[in-house]
Amino acid sequence: MQHYVYLCGMFIKTTKSKNYTYLQIVESFREGQTTKHRVIANLGRLDLLLASGYLHSMGQKLLSLNKTAYIGAEHIAETARLCYGHLVYKKVWEQLGIGEIITKCAKGTRIKFDIAQVIFYCVVHRLLKSTSKYQAFKEQHLFYGMENIKGVQEIYRSLDFLCDTKEAIETQLFHQKKGVYAHPIEVAFYDVTNYHFESNKTDALRAFGFSKAGKFNEVQVVMGLFIDSTGRPIGYNLFSGNIFDGQTMVAALKMLEKQFNIRKVVIVADKGLNSKQNFHLIRQAGYDYLVSARLKSMPKELVQKILATHDLETKSVCKDTGEVLFSWKVLDYQTQYNDTHPTKEQWRDKLLITWSAKRAAKDARERERQIQKATVKLANGADLQNKKGANRFLKTADNTNTKAIEIDEQRIAEDTKWDGYYGIQFSKTEMTKEEVLTNYHQLWKIEESFRVLKTTLSTRPIFHWTPKRIKGHFMICFLAFMLERTVELRLKSLNIHVSPCQIKEELNHMQLSELTIEGKKYLLKGADTEFTNKILSAFRIPKFKDCAPAS
Repeated sequence: MQHYVYLCGMFIKTTKSKNYTYLQIVESFREGQTTKHRVIANLGRLDLLLASGYLHSMGQKLLSLNKTAYIGAEHIAETARLCYGHLVYKKVWEQLGIGEIITKCAKGTRIKFDIAQVIFYCVVHRLLKSTSKYQAFKEQHLFYGMENIKGVQEIYRSLDFLCDTKEAIETQLFHQKKGVYAHPIEVAFYDVTNYHFESNKTDALRAFGFSKAGKFNEVQVVMGLFIDSTGRPIGYNLFSGNIFDGQTMVAALKMLEKQFNIRKVVIVADKGLNSKQNFHLIRQAGYDYLVSARLKSMPKELVQKILATHDLETKSVCKDTGEVLFSWKVLDYQTQYNDTHPTKEQWRDKLLITWSAKRAAKDARERERQIQKATVKLANGADLQNKKGANRFLKTADNTNTKAIEIDEQRIAEDTKWDGYYGIQFSKTEMTKEEVLTNYHQLWKIEESFRVLKTTLSTRPIFHWTPKRIKGHFMICFLAFMLERTVELRLKSLNIHVSPCQIKEELNHMQLSELTIEGKKYLLKGADTEFTNKILSAFRIPKFKDCAPAS
């Protein structure tokens, strides 16, 4: 059912949608012999409008504007809908001093426009809309107080500038007094991912390589990212798309030492960065490491110690059955690395070996799934080109033959021995088992960081085709991620737990209606939600007044 309250040619209309009632200001007009309606302004949910007192306040304001009891529909119209959620990011931008850093870096250049303002808008647009730079230029009018870019070339020149000043901006942001790194960084998490292009054209940056997204027919770039223990980004490097994960370590270590002057830190990484060469490089730089271990490729004598159960220390048991749920032990491990010198370099690390009943069950399920696939392949007369996945459980007649002849029961039995086992190799040998496990379990934060970059901030698709513009685009994404994570952590410190997607959605819903009333423009704020009030309070941003004159 719909209800109407008439106000001299216009009326407030209520409509039902799901479990809520919504209000609209609607004008009634005649077209020939037919009476029609058109929406002048959407006011929002009735329950929120009533609870906030906004509806009463709006009515009083509208009436007081004309000094009469009525305002005709011909005198009021919604001319624009503006987002003001970016004011939250503006507050963080100012608190971190990013605009000041950019302005400082721009001194001495030929740039005449306000490049800090242009870059801020590009960052805000990436956070809230995530479309192309050209579309961003066209959408300035959607953001309250942001129509300052005179031409799209100002955006493209800003990307070139960010490419040239990337290291300077990163470094100053890390070291400046307003910086977010109030405490010394003791642990840095590092990982690598790739971003593909809908193209097969190579250049100095874009190249074919191993694609984690399975896009092997498209060129890509590789990104190596450092974050701190809170999940806040420290810095990143962009590499050619054909580089392997482990080969990014040299540049990563140089960035830590030269740019950020971080002299002592434990680098936590996943198995992809596990190589003796990388361990050597990390040690040469004076750092420690904590990396997922390749247990099955360890020396035979060490494998026997790993799989021995007599020295496992029980950590937790099931209260009902007494079944061991988790156990662990620490083993010594001597690493040997043969550089260009005739003698091998040797050093001692530690291995934290863990066994988990939950992991054991998962490993068994995964193996059974692979065996079933192998059985199907065998029945279909599979020709094995490699021994990966299900193929590893199939036997061939000899090493020169690729035709599968039977299920490899010996391989299955060998694989079963490893159910539930996991290893972490670490060089800071005085660390306790709890410290090692805690730090390694935090590795999900960098995986989550890449997920935010790829989804919430929509780093892809990349609408640029030259190395310089591509690098500038990634710098926009890095600054956007810095702002998003700072907002997220500030809210978390106030016990407000929201995801990056929720923050994006709520900030986009913070809107103003630009109304033209008898020739004058006014801004009519949408109804505040509980989250709106919390986030404005968290960043001490004053609320808009109802029906305030447009500046």
